[in-house]
Amino acid sequence: SRPPDMSDYRPERLVADIAALIRTLGDEPVCLVAHDWGATIAFWLAIEQPHLLRCLTVLNGAHPYLLQDAIWDDPH
Repeated sequence: SRPPDMSDYRPERLVADIAALIRTLGDEPVCLVAHDWGATIAFWLAIEQPHLLRCLTVLNGAHPYLLQDAIWDDPH
């Protein structure tokens, strides 16, 4: 089902949701695999809460800092 409020899609909320899921799985860091826009959320998690991850694999996704630079530098 879809979250009822658009604010539920804010990156901070999505990162918090993934972090809570990882904590529910146990005390050990996990290997996280992320794709496309989910990769951006996974990168944010790795930056903000690296202790939750043992490894991160990104498929078809841009690092948030590189994505931000590309958006700001695009003349169109």
